[in-house]
Amino acid sequence: MKSTNYSVTSLYSLLQTRLKTSPSERLDERTSPLHTMAMMALEAACSDAPKTLAQMLDDQSKAPGSTSIAAVDNNDITPDDWQHLQDILLLNSFINVYGMQKVYADHGNKAYDISNKTEAAAFTQACASALNYVTTSAMGGFLNLRNQTAQSITKTYKRMEFHLDFLSDLFKAFSFPKATLIALDGVLKSVVESLKKIEFNDQLKTVDHLLFMYTFEEVPGMDIKLPHLRLFYLKINTRTWQMSMHKATVTEIDFQCNYMDEDWEMNPFQVAKQRDQIQSLLTKMSGLSMDELNNKLTPAVVDTGKA
Repeated sequence: MKSTNYSVTSLYSLLQTRLKTSPSERLDERTSPLHTMAMMALEAACSDAPKTLAQMLDDQSKAPGSTSIAAVDNNDITPDDWQHLQDILLLNSFINVYGMQKVYADHGNKAYDISNKTEAAAFTQACASALNYVTTSAMGGFLNLRNQTAQSITKTYKRMEFHLDFLSDLFKAFSFPKATLIALDGVLKSVVESLKKIEFNDQLKTVDHLLFMYTFEEVPGMDIKLPHLRLFYLKINTRTWQMSMHKATVTEIDFQCNYMDEDWEMNPFQVAKQRDQIQSLLTKMSGLSMDELNNKLTPAVVDTGKA
């Protein structure tokens, strides 16, 4: 199933294709008692306004505070990997719905008016903050922190090469081939186009964005891979942002960005074990089916295989 170009699909579409051709590889639907703090906290915060929450999930696509990507070698997807990709899709939806519930509650149980450019900017910042909180503080049992480092990029980029060079610096630990970086650039360009329409004024010191990068890592000494979440909480200097987005005559960009880089190992077995409870809670909160949620919140998929 090797891709011959740099096109990007979604994880939801990829899994739908797989399940149609290999229905025997569907997830184990076993249930078990629920014990995680994340689930109890989300149950306690359950909104009585699912239509508002569903609308806010749509708003996130127009004024995005986060981006989710799954990096997969299309030449080397094992049956276990397919299973784990389904777990990633569910966990990503869980984090997004839980995070949007927090945005809703923190804003006085009301939605933001993203037709107002200033309020749209506040919405993106609130989403990045809430999703970061949920991922790092409320996913006990599902995610285990392996490494955490504070990083920064202060560098002058040539405008014409800015996107790819920045991605090369941000994702240098992955050693992605150029084709993968080009695909990533395509994903993030669509995010940037949405953010261009929003007014990030000088009162905001940074433009914040949360980047979810789902990957597979080999377990030392064992012939298995486990899914990892690499979480990048970007805080881009506002003047840098304005310069890179709106000053077309500038040939060089003095870019400044601080970010937290965290490596979380996912426990797919715990996700699969609690699948029924998670799904029931998410559909109750959003008023949407799991197909609707997964399709709306699906990570983009980029191929990491060598061209």
